[in-house]
This record gives sequence, C-alpha cells and structure tokens, in this order.
Amino acid sequence: LPPFSWLPPLGPALTPSNRLYFAGNGGTVYYVNNPDSRGATIAGQLAFYGINNYRANPAAYNGAVMIDTPITADNAGNIYFGFEVTGANPSGLTGGGIARIDASGNGTYVLASTVSGDSAITKVALAAAPALSNDGSILYVSVNESGNYHGYLLGLDSTTLATRYQVFLKDPRYNPGAPGPNNAGLLDVSTATPMVAPDGSVFYGVFGNPYNGSRGFLLHFSADLATEYTPGAFGWDDTASLVPTAMVPSYHGTSPYLIFSKYNNYVAGETGSSGGDGVNRVAILDPFATQADANNDGDSSLLVMREVLTMPGPTADTSWVNQGYANARREWCINDTVVDPRTRSILVNSEDGMVYRWNLITDTLTEAVMVSSGVGEPYTPTLIGPDHTVYAINGGSLFALGGLTHMTLTNVSAQNPAPLGQAVTFTTTLASTNRGAVPTGQITYLDGSATLATVTLTNGQAAYSTSSLSLGNHFITAAYGGDANYAPGSTTLVESVLYGSTVAVSSSLNPSIFGQPVTLTATLSPVPPGTATPTGRAVFLDGSRYLGTVDLSNGQASLTIANLSAANHTIHVNYRGDLFYAPSAGTLTQTVRSAATTTSLASSANPSTFGQPVTFTATVTVVAPGAGVPTGSVQFADGTAVLATVPLSAGQATFTSSTLNPGSHSIRATYVHSPNYSSSRSPVLVQTVGSLYYVSPTGSDSNLGTLTAPFLTINHGVRVLLPGDTLYIRGGTYAESLIDVIPSGVSWSGRVAIAAYPGETVTIQPPFGQDFAVRIRGTNTAYVELDNLIFDGANLSSTSIYIAATSAGSPNHIRLWGCEIKNVHYAQGIELEDAGGVVSYCEIVRSTIHDIGSTKLEHGMYIQGSHNLIDGDTLYNIYGLGIQIHKEGGVNGRDASSNIVRDCLIHNCGVAGSQPSLGLFVGDGNRATNTLIYNNTVYGCSADGIRTGYDDPVSTGIMVKNNISFGNGLWDIRDYGTNTTFQYNLIGQASIGNFGTAATISNNLLNSNPLFVDAAAANFHLQAGSPAIDAGITLALVATDFDGVTRPQGLAYDIGAFEYH
Repeated sequence: LPPFSWLPPLGPALTPSNRLYFAGNGGTVYYVNNPDSRGATIAGQLAFYGINNYRANPAAYNGAVMIDTPITADNAGNIYFGFEVTGANPSGLTGGGIARIDASGNGTYVLASTVSGDSAITKVALAAAPALSNDGSILYVSVNESGNYHGYLLGLDSTTLATRYQVFLKDPRYNPGAPGPNNAGLLDVSTATPMVAPDGSVFYGVFGNPYNGSRGFLLHFSADLATEYTPGAFGWDDTASLVPTAMVPSYHGTSPYLIFSKYNNYVAGETGSSGGDGVNRVAILDPFATQADANNDGDSSLLVMREVLTMPGPTADTSWVNQGYANARREWCINDTVVDPRTRSILVNSEDGMVYRWNLITDTLTEAVMVSSGVGEPYTPTLIGPDHTVYAINGGSLFALGGLTHMTLTNVSAQNPAPLGQAVTFTTTLASTNRGAVPTGQITYLDGSATLATVTLTNGQAAYSTSSLSLGNHFITAAYGGDANYAPGSTTLVESVLYGSTVAVSSSLNPSIFGQPVTLTATLSPVPPGTATPTGRAVFLDGSRYLGTVDLSNGQASLTIANLSAANHTIHVNYRGDLFYAPSAGTLTQTVRSAATTTSLASSANPSTFGQPVTFTATVTVVAPGAGVPTGSVQFADGTAVLATVPLSAGQATFTSSTLNPGSHSIRATYVHSPNYSSSRSPVLVQTVGSLYYVSPTGSDSNLGTLTAPFLTINHGVRVLLPGDTLYIRGGTYAESLIDVIPSGVSWSGRVAIAAYPGETVTIQPPFGQDFAVRIRGTNTAYVELDNLIFDGANLSSTSIYIAATSAGSPNHIRLWGCEIKNVHYAQGIELEDAGGVVSYCEIVRSTIHDIGSTKLEHGMYIQGSHNLIDGDTLYNIYGLGIQIHKEGGVNGRDASSNIVRDCLIHNCGVAGSQPSLGLFVGDGNRATNTLIYNNTVYGCSADGIRTGYDDPVSTGIMVKNNISFGNGLWDIRDYGTNTTFQYNLIGQASIGNFGTAATISNNLLNSNPLFVDAAAANFHLQAGSPAIDAGITLALVATDFDGVTRPQGLAYDIGAFEYH
C-alpha cells in the first residue's frame, strides 16, 4: 500500500463481462472470471508496465510501485486506476500517474506531472477513484503534489489518456488581501472521488484553505471543467451521490437531479475555532439553487448549494455533550452511499455502529440495524444488490443486511417526529412472502432495551400507542417472538419526540387585488414546556401549489407574492421542524379580487379613404394597485355590429379593415374579462371614411357626384371634397383651371385626392388666356394628391402647376403622382415658389415633364422651398433647365434646403441652336443647401449635365452620389458650391469641374461610357458589361430604381437611375 494515515479504500471493479479486478502488490491487478460461480478463483495477474517485467523481479516492484486509487471499469471492459512510485524499479517508473489496462490485458499509463503540465504534481490523489463521463469518452481524475494544497481536476481522453480538460482546484471563498482564492486541499486522508452527473457536470470534494472546521467544499464543474458552479458546504471526505428528484416528494425546485452529501458540522473542540456545534448531518442538496453559507467559513458573501432535506445523527455524542456541546451527535460515517429509488430511501452508516434507512418520503429514519459496536468506525461505504440486500462495511467487517426468511416485518409510526406528550401509535405488520399462513404470536415493543408492551397479533398486525415517550430520539423496536411457521425477527425505527410548535399565518393585505404584492408571514411559537424560538424553514403552499421555502428569522418567515389568481386561496405553511421542535402547519384564506382595467382605442388613419386599410389598436391597461399584463380578448364593434374578436397580445389587440363604407363610424373596443382582470370598454372612436365623387364629360353639376350620376366639372367636384375624400375624373379632356379651389386634407391618410379614373386617360387643358392649370397660393393647403392626370399647357400663358408660399400661408405636403405636364411655352412646367413663405414637403413622383419653355429661363421644374422630394421623374425637351433648385433672392433663413432628387431621368434639355441649358442645376447665386442628388441619369443636355452652385460658394453641403451624367455639351458635372461631395458618379469626361470650395471628390468613374441600351431612343437602361453595374455605394434613401426594382440586384448598387437585372 502507498503511504497513508488511514487505511485507504482501494475498491475492486466488476466489468460488464463479469470479470472482477482488484489491486495487488507492485502495482499489479488480479482478476477473477465469473466470481459468482462455484469454485471461482484468481484467473490472472496484469501489470500496466508489463506483467513479464513484474514476474522477472517481483520483489523490486512490490516495495516501489503501488496502486493508490480504487479501480474503475468502463462498458468495454477497460480498467483505470492511479498509481504511485516510491522507489527505484527495473522499469524506471517514477512519480505517479494514471494507468489503463484494456480488456485484452494491454497496459498504458501517463504521469500526473505530464498530463497536468505541472512538474510539481507527483501523483493521483490517494483513494480518489477515476470517474468516466456518461458516454465513456472522458476520464476524470484528481492529481496533487506531496504537500496536498496544489492539485488539479483533469479530464483525459479515456483511450489515449491525453489531457482534454483541466482546472486548478481553489477554495471557493474570497481571500481578502490575496490576488484570488487560496489553493484547495486534496488530502491523502480524503475519501472524495469525482462524480459525474446525468447532465455531464462533475462534482468533487476538496479540503478548505484556510481551514474551515474539516468541512471543506463540494465543488461543481461543467463537463469541460471551464465553468464552476455553486459549491456544497461540505465535501472533502465524501463522494457525492445522485438522488432523482422523484425520490423527494417535498422538493419543489427545477433542478433535474439532487445531491446526497455528508454534512457534518464537527465541534469546535475537535476542529478548532472554525468548527461548529457538533450537529452532524447528512443532506439532500439542490445543486442549482443557493443559500447563504451558515457555517463560520470566513466569507459572508459565500453562497452554497441549497439544503432540501437534512437529517441529524440520531445518537448523541456523549463525549462532546459532556464537554458543553449539548446537541452534539455521532458522526455519519460514510464515504459512498446507497440511494435506493425503489423505496425512495438512502442507507447510510453511522459511527454509532448502525446502518439507517432515511425515508425521503417521510423524512424519517424508518429502519435501523446494529452491525457493530460503533466505536471509532472508519469512513465506510454501503451498497445494494439486485435482490435488495444491503452491504455495509463497518469496523473492517462486511455485513449483508436482508429481510427475514419467508416473511416481511414492518413497523410504522403514525407521527414522526411527534410533539412531546402526544400519543404516538406504532403499527407492526407481518406478511408471508411465499403464500404461507398468516403469522401469529406476539410483538414486544421496546424503547432501546426497555420493554414498553407486548401485543398479540391479530390477522398479522399489532399496534401500540403511548404518550409517555420523553424528549429525544427513541429506538423503537418491534420484536416478533415467532410461531410454528416463522422464526423470530425484529425491526427498529427512530422515533423523535420534540417540543410542539404552532404556526400562525398572516397576510399584509387581505383581500388583495390581482397583481398586488402580498406578504405572507408565518410566525412559529413553541408549545410549553418548549421556550426557545423555533428555527428551520417554512414551506408556503397555495393549496398543493408550491410557492416558496423561507428560512426562519426570529421565529418568522415571510414570503412576498404577486401572482395569486383572482380567487379564494387556502395558504398552507408547513414548518419542517428542527432539533427541538416537531413539524406543524398553519393555514390562511387569502382573497384575491380581479384587477380593474381601462381600454383605449386608436386608429392608424383617421380620416381614411374608402378602401384604405385602417388598423384599430385596443390597449388594455391595468388600474393600480392591480398589476400585470391582461390576457383574454377584445371585441371590436361598429355601433352594435361586431367587427371582430381578437386575442390580446402583450396587452394589445389589433383589427384591420378596408371595407368600412364612406361616412362616420362609431368604433368601440370592449375587453372581455379574464379570471384575473375585469372587463372594460373604450370610449367611442368616430372613424371618418372619405367619400368617393365622380366627374364625367357627360355629367351634370346638379347631380350628386356618384358613379352613375357624376358631376360635369372638376371645379364643382373639388368644392365638395372633405379630408379623406377622392374625386375620380372619368376619361376625356377638360377645359378647366383649378385656381385656389382645392381644399386641404389633414394627413396622408386624410388627404384630398383628385385622380384619373383607373384605366382612363384624363387631360386637363385650360382655355386660352389662363395662366395656370393648377394654382395653390398663399394658403396653408396641405395633404393634396393629384394622381395620373395629364396637364396640357398649350393654351397657358404661364406655369402649368404653380404652388406658392406667401406671408398669408405656405402650402405643404402636395403630391403629384404619375402625372404628365407638357406643352408649356411661356414658363415652367412645375414651380414651387417661396414668395414670403416656404413651400415644403411636396412630392413630385413618377411624373413626366416635357416640351417646356421657349427661353433659357423656362424650366421643367423650378424648385424653391425645403424638404421637397423629386422621385423617379422623367424630364426631356426642356428649353431652359431640366430641374433648378434655388432660393430666389437669397432670403436669409429661408434657403432652399434639404431637398432630394433621386432616380430621375433627365435628357435632351436645351434645344439645338438655342441658349445652352443645364440638366440638373442647384443654386444660381442664391442659397441651395444640403440637397441630395442620388442615382439620377442625365444625358444629352446642351450645357452642363449637373451643376451645383453658380459662382456662389454659399450653396453648401450638397451630396452628389451614384449619378450618371454623360454626353452633355459642356461639363458632365461642374461645381461652384462649398463643401460639395461627389462620390461614385460616372461621367464621360476626364474630370469634374471643380470651381467651388472644399469639395470632396472620390471614387468616381471618369472617362467612362455607361453603355446605355439605346440612348437615341431614350432607353437608358444599362447593357451587360456597363461599368456602372455594382459600382455604386449603398444609399438607404434609394431602395428601388426608376422602374421600382429593388436595389441592389448584384453585389452593390448600380450607378444611375436604372438597376441592371
């Protein structure tokens, strides 16, 4: 054997092939095949370094090489163990390590110093058996050095013994003044072995450093040893056992399994100042729940595994009781424990010489068997066989504990623990196990060695009641005297008699409102002659539903909850008892009332147009002091007509409709109550749905303006429009002008729309002498949309579409969509003018402007104002400028600012032989700032394609990106502004005309041909191979191209108005 101070437990191993291995001299292993067979004997001897080496000189190995751990076997029949070398040997083995012998007898090994990567490590920790992962691929071993306070837990490849995982073992407490926790102790007198749980995590017990009263800690690691979880409050000389949660009915947590651990609290007189009160226990622990460490372990912040159940030793340790430790108990003497799911119990040895069955259903010691005198017992294991025989080693002897011959004998207490002075009934039942006769005879009840009573069996059963048991633990034996068919036998249980206790349950608020926090308080009181304040825990239940477990403080436990449903709740508080007080319970009826609610209703668009989808959102809010998020459903109604019933999600319900008829609708949302929340109803929301009116060349202004009885004139039609209304114009040519007659909308959902009837062509051609086709001037008219109309200005003397801001009012949010403006000879196609105000947020979208002007001052678009959008428009055959953006007169504070021109096609501006014209012009001696010019195509203009500024450095912050300007008469792009940015543009010239100040010019394609499909035919789509393809920069404001195709189609945005696809 290796050096030791206690006899180390070096257990054997039985493989699935029924071969038994056990340690021999010189680090060898003996094996017996089929050990249960008659005459089985040693069949062979193996050595991890080669059995022939051993046989050549056994004496040289016997004193030098030795196995120092129990043997572990895997499912394939391979075995693993630690070894230690203390002297010279013919194989040159030194130090210590881990050995593997396969099922064929071939041995390999690695040194502990090698696999730890630490030359200070000398061996595997004495008596710490290797442990295999659940799939058998990883072998967990602990290694240390001779001083015992420097060690690792390693995860080795179970085939090659190569290191896969490792962790240096530390005491989990914080050590003030040190860089981190101290090294944990791996003592050679320990009996801790790594244990692998069903989730693959690994448990291992270590000794405390600094010393903590010989309790140590049960460390817990992830399978890869990279994560350390909460430790257990005891561990150094015990191997933890797994306990299925189903074995513990009183457990209410969420952990997938529990842990059984020795939980001794050695007296300070034995272990020093950091010792405890001598109440030695065993415990069921929750490895994934925490509590404060109740021991004197020097770290007030330390959390440890939460206790689920604990069982104090049943026998007083008189040697320490007589020295002033009044509650000292004999130590649980165990290092490996039987966990028996069949009986939901644990069988454990005690230093008092007995083996106990701890029944986890009743949390009592229901059986006790004396196997030895119990003086100075070493730490010992228990084991259970397939026939339920329990094996226990005590005092160096192996004991087998089984049932009686042909009979079962059970003794049950009606109440355990029992309050002092209360009658307790013991019921003993005998039954044949082989269909024999019903046992007869007598049962003698004993308290220790004192006879209590003798009772005659009736139908195999006897009972005895007594109220005279004194305070403390009583070993109650039911001794059967036998009869003609059955031999005598006995069974012993431990009956605890404690002081009585009572539980009073109170509520901070009763009745309460759902969601309102309520504090439940259990107050424990002793029943005389008990006087001390009860300690321990209280379990709170709502009926049978677990609420929580709370430690008592000064005899009270409080739990605050806010999730009791609206109902009457019977609250049970179960006190589990302590060393002196028996369990007790109290109840309280807690009334919880439904929380009040309010319901609000909102519309996504009000007013709305006929056919427009409108979403109604109902929000249900809890009224304080109630809390939470209501569940249930909301009913939407239009007057008395139910529209829909919709479930709540996160307190809201939505309903979308596009079928509301024109007119006013009284929409209301009603919350249909749930058990916890009362119903409520929203105020009525009046939803206005715009009406549809019609104009036709065959109509009459005396008609109602319906589809079958339309108006005759547009002017009459617009005068009846309200926000949300639409005027549809049937196909034909209308000789009218709309001069300051279009009413205002209130939002885009409540806009006023004038539109061509779907599928029909509508031309508005004002008569001779008219200045404008449409004028909106000097009013705050907003949210007007003109859709798919043709404005023919052949007879006009001025601009076709004229929107002007004056000091009297500033039009805004005017939209032209899909319109055509043509044949304007004496002014602009479209003009937005700031004449004392600011025209803003107007949109000219997907419209075509052509054949405009007869002088250089007559343009396709003449844009002043701010925040206007020019999107997807086509401009050609413009005598003056295609688009000009500027602020005439340069009025300070009313610059033409933050306008956007994107996805537009501008070509052939400036008629041959006429005054040269520009395609896109920003600023002409006046302020035009922060304009964005993105993804436009400009071609064939007689002067510049794009010009920014005009000898005017105050036009600042203009962004020109992703544009094609090609084939123009002077410059494709020229700048006179300040801080203008030109990036990712394509031009046909060698440079951009840089005549401004501090321009940023980068990543442009110069001297490039964009390869249009057919410019002469005005087809400016890109051919395959165009350098503009995938050459642009991503611009969030330009999500689609001129055709509505999503950008990008390739790896990046294309340059110009068209995305190649």
